[in-house]
Amino acid sequence: MKKIFIATLFSLVIFSAKATVHVVLVGQNGLTFSPSVLNVFVGDTIRFKWVNGFHTTTSVNIPSSAETWDVNITSSKTEYDYIVKTEGEYAYECSPHVGAGMVGSFTATQSVTGISDQYATIKESVQINPNPAADQTMLTFNSNIAFKGSLRIYNNNGNMISEEKLKVGKGENSININTSSLKSGLYYVNLLNKEDAFLVMKMIRQ
Repeated sequence: MKKIFIATLFSLVIFSAKATVHVVLVGQNGLTFSPSVLNVFVGDTIRFKWVNGFHTTTSVNIPSSAETWDVNITSSKTEYDYIVKTEGEYAYECSPHVGAGMVGSFTATQSVTGISDQYATIKESVQINPNPAADQTMLTFNSNIAFKGSLRIYNNNGNMISEEKLKVGKGENSININTSSLKSGLYYVNLLNKEDAFLVMKMIRQ
């Protein structure tokens, strides 16, 4: 049994069984997109999530056959999903703050058979029990591959509050999660392989 003690609790898992949702926090540390660089597969979703300020996400240099976008990301419109349908290099900016260096990019490639779905078993089998919990809970899932990754915890303002290295084994995995030191409220968890999140979850602590 693998144990990682992290102050958090999972209440809702957000994912697609055949694609990854990559969360980009907008305005997390001032005038930034975070992360500002991503590697994705065609079919994945880039989810721009507002943290602070008034910003846009605006495509500037993208593949000729790809759909452009220009969307305000504000306290009244907090999320925008862009589904990647064309491989190639994508660059985007915040129009009001491009002069301050608020830019981002991602590279999209066609997935090799089985690569984009290599975490599908985790996504389909993940369970949290008990949920909700006061002091601790257990995350369990099956994986058809072994890999090294990490578990990052963000608060509702988009600030990362913890990161733990993770070794996932092939087969059944159980992670004991200590929530006793976490204040009541809403949090977000990113489960990453190396640098890219393939599972994004909301978390509630009683």
